[in-house]
Amino acid sequence: KKLLALLPDTLECALLADSGSISVDIAMKMALRYHHSLGNTTKKRFLTIKKGYHGDAFGAVSVCDPVNSRHNTYNGFLAENIFCKAPEVRFDCREKDVEKLVEELDVKPFAEIIDKHHSEISGVVMESIVQGAGGLRMYHPYFLKRVRALCNDFNILLILDEVAVGLGRTGMLFGFEHAGIVPDIVCLGKTLTAGYLTLSATVTTREIGDQISSGPEGCFMHGQTYMANPLACAVASENLSILMEGKWKSQVRQIEVQLKKELVPLLEHPIVADVRILGAIGVVEVTKRVNVEVLQEQFIKAGAWIRPFGNIIYILPPYIITSEELTVLTEAIRSVLDFI
Repeated sequence: KKLLALLPDTLECALLADSGSISVDIAMKMALRYHHSLGNTTKKRFLTIKKGYHGDAFGAVSVCDPVNSRHNTYNGFLAENIFCKAPEVRFDCREKDVEKLVEELDVKPFAEIIDKHHSEISGVVMESIVQGAGGLRMYHPYFLKRVRALCNDFNILLILDEVAVGLGRTGMLFGFEHAGIVPDIVCLGKTLTAGYLTLSATVTTREIGDQISSGPEGCFMHGQTYMANPLACAVASENLSILMEGKWKSQVRQIEVQLKKELVPLLEHPIVADVRILGAIGVVEVTKRVNVEVLQEQFIKAGAWIRPFGNIIYILPPYIITSEELTVLTEAIRSVLDFI
């Protein structure tokens, strides 16, 4: 009830599971069952964007980036879903006619795929605004707004993976709020329990829930031993109570301001290719792949535990972090650049 109170009114049917990747699996099953119950039996595939990551469950892996994820480990075994190029226009793009730019670079190729394959596509699966383990890429909200419209036009469900960014991480309670839209199904995790225990939620509309339940089974057929674990639910309930006090807004805003102040100057370092900041997310992209073992040793010496990957150094600090603690992290990042 506490979670539903935070979500848009149309999202009112929740299924609690035990991990983010399972919540994506559940969402995909929901989309397939929904369309099948309506007689749309050709809608058996999913459309997604490259550079995405949705976890290690088998269904979720099938919509992860086909090259830069575990997807390629299972090529030939996974369902053959449809991939569009990753959006190019950044969240912070300051072009005068940014919507026209998004339309040309990002929406047009996506729309062409939907126009060609809409009879096969049951759902679009995407991360909201921030592509997490695919490189912490932050795309423009207008792209998500147009994807919502295209899904409406072609009877395709929009599934948004907010496991990493939901519940305040981007500065909005949910990432999709940046685009002013509401998905048909949303997947949540991580911040749901503040990381203390494993729990996830897949939330959809009453219309979708009722349609699935109208089938011969009489319900949505999915169940695992530790779904809706009572201890995890108790933790989530208390965590959401704290979140509902509203302090997270100013906390995340302060984190964003400090990250900009302390990380943006790193662009002057020759090894730094880009700095991206949104809410309580700080990303430093460097020009070459990092040696994780070497960097982690340097981070520990600097008093920080930071896990880089590929050519990305990133931090997603807790909302309650102090400014002094955050500076320890940003200074640690600055200090390791000469070791790359």
